[in-house]
Amino acid sequence: MGLVERKLSLENLRTGMVLAEDIYDSDHRLIAPKNIPLDIETLITLKTYFVEREDKEILQGSIPFLPEDQRRTYISFKNSYLKSYDKIREYINVIQTGELADPKQVIKVTDEIMENVKLKSDVFTYLGYLQVREDFVYDHSICVSLVCRIFAEWLGFNETETEDLVLAGLLHDIGMLKVSDAIIKKEEKLSEEEFVKVKMHPIHGYNLVKDLDISDDVKYGILQHHERVDGTGYPNRLTDRQINPVAKVIAILDVFGAMIYDRPYRERFAPFTVIKTFERDYLGKLDTEYLMVFLANIAYNYIDRKVRLTNGKLGTIVFINKAQCSAPIIKLDSGEYIDLLFDKSTEIAEVL
Repeated sequence: MGLVERKLSLENLRTGMVLAEDIYDSDHRLIAPKNIPLDIETLITLKTYFVEREDKEILQGSIPFLPEDQRRTYISFKNSYLKSYDKIREYINVIQTGELADPKQVIKVTDEIMENVKLKSDVFTYLGYLQVREDFVYDHSICVSLVCRIFAEWLGFNETETEDLVLAGLLHDIGMLKVSDAIIKKEEKLSEEEFVKVKMHPIHGYNLVKDLDISDDVKYGILQHHERVDGTGYPNRLTDRQINPVAKVIAILDVFGAMIYDRPYRERFAPFTVIKTFERDYLGKLDTEYLMVFLANIAYNYIDRKVRLTNGKLGTIVFINKAQCSAPIIKLDSGEYIDLLFDKSTEIAEVL
């Protein structure tokens, strides 16, 4: 039976399809040949080219209030992020067929976003401004991978360790695509039966990648990212030394990524609420050494930032208390100082 020629939108193109005509860029360079089945790299090149031809900025929602010198940087970050979102969808969808593009090309998606950030620490601020889409898994995967890139530097990882961590961050929740949307997007508390299905996603993810040509650290990062050092995690209730180091890092960043986005059942957490939640609920469950490095660096990112306190007063963060990173010293606009480590009646409500 011969090939059937059809017109399809760019969004409906898939690997394995064959183009009826050669596709050239504006400089007459061939970017997608006819009569050859599309592979993942050509498909992404094709989609990216037509997205980048648009002169208008790709924006969703309003631009948050930022100083003028940061506004353009944020727009560049957001445009790059939205383009990368489509690329990650393609990569992850192809993995479900049992294939994988060159891992370095997958990791490059994160690098392209980071190129649009002047200070890497700004990523934490910019992620908080983004509008999450309905397919939360892809947004969450990109978020975790970006923070993996930064956290790897804080931990002093070498290039190979960093690439493994970033790839594990991008793929850690791939198994969630085997869980029904009805469960993922449910606004009420999950039933016991539904939660059992969710707890299978690390196993589903591992089964999708176990035969791919990627490191065991990435594979175990996917399988074990919901394990807890005290043995209360899943799917295998492993304890401290049984858990792969990459999985220990991903476990922290997976929780972080979930807290900074709106979810059907709650609003996103403010930055210092995130830190306080880690201190209150996760010490002893997540790797202590990694967690303390993460919280300290996150908190120091907000030195000199304006904040609004729960008592309505405004001030500036001037010092981070290492004993409790969620309770810094604030210089109020009135000139007074308040140490939140000792003033238990006041907290940071919002970073401005």
